[in-house]
Amino acid sequence: MLQSQTVNYHLLSGWLCRDQVWEPLLQHLKPAPAHIHNWREKEPVWNPRDIVFAHSLAAIRLLQRHLQGTLPPCARLILLAATDCLDNRPACQAMIRALSHHPDQLRLNFAAACNAPPHLIATPQPEDQEALRYLRDTDLRGQPLHLPPHIRCYHATQDQIITHPLPNSIPIPAAGHLFPYTHAQTLAHTL
Repeated sequence: MLQSQTVNYHLLSGWLCRDQVWEPLLQHLKPAPAHIHNWREKEPVWNPRDIVFAHSLAAIRLLQRHLQGTLPPCARLILLAATDCLDNRPACQAMIRALSHHPDQLRLNFAAACNAPPHLIATPQPEDQEALRYLRDTDLRGQPLHLPPHIRCYHATQDQIITHPLPNSIPIPAAGHLFPYTHAQTLAHTL
């Protein structure tokens, strides 16, 4: 079977982030087919020539797969707003409780914490608790963090969600959690 020679972008969204978060970044990248995947979907299949961007929840999941040795090969993996452990686990637990009783308010609060327009954040559904539990319970500290050259990490210097970025990640100055949207041009120029 012949594999496509086309390079594709795969953009894996963070928790509650709508597809529109990626639109500004796509405008600054070399034209190529782009596939946007949200946090509720199964992990997509990509080919070894593809470039994969993963934000927040998706970045943490792919980092964990890399550390476990189960990450499929790709040409480049760009981890945005990744961490080895959330600093504020009680906040995650409070969000789980709020999701059950006040999902609209949780959406607005999360958008404010992301320093993002509310239209970029989806209203959480009951099944989204699983992702919050994953974020609350995942602790990758203590595992050797050897990232090969094709994996690059970026963090926002004013991120209120991911306050403990990965070591050696590249800072995006004056940016909040949704920097792929708010600082797309800056991010594209650093790639």
